[in-house]
Amino acid sequence: MRSDTWKMGFYLEELGHKLTETERIPFYLTNALDVSELDQSRLPGLSSLAEESREAGRVKKQQPILVILGNPPYSGHSANRGAWIRNLINDYKQVARRPLGEKNPKWLQDDYVKFIPFAEWKIAQAGCGVVGMITNHSYLDSPTFRGMRWHLMQTFDEFTCSICMVIHSNARCARTVARTKTCSIYVEGLRLYF
Repeated sequence: MRSDTWKMGFYLEELGHKLTETERIPFYLTNALDVSELDQSRLPGLSSLAEESREAGRVKKQQPILVILGNPPYSGHSANRGAWIRNLINDYKQVARRPLGEKNPKWLQDDYVKFIPFAEWKIAQAGCGVVGMITNHSYLDSPTFRGMRWHLMQTFDEFTCSICMVIHSNARCARTVARTKTCSIYVEGLRLYF
């Protein structure tokens, strides 16, 4: 059994399931925003990284994922600049196939923003699912993100229930975020808006 699965393996054993030598828990060390795979290495010990990369790539590209949870990094100067994720972000740079014309669209390149189209892509691919992420709140009301809000509303139909929790952790933003059409349920402090 691989060392990265030991704790989960012990937990499963406590529940009555012992992993076989060829069985593994499907946890993968990967960059979710990059679908490229590592090349096989001849260096000792690194071949397992290439295999991990191949397996993670297979899951990202082919496996339905129904629950996506995370606390993505907030990085306005993202190192994740691959063509695949840039292509997904391009959908957020327009509304109804018309360019936004933003003078400063750089915040669409923030890493936390890039995790949202990844989640949108995987849930749309599976046909249903749940996304839970701790994010910056600027995409809820900033004009720069109107293409993102529009695209999310087009991707997910009226059966989608959105819950946005606004905890006002931004010290530079004292105003209350206005209720938008992006969210059908809005939680703010202890108040619930429908």
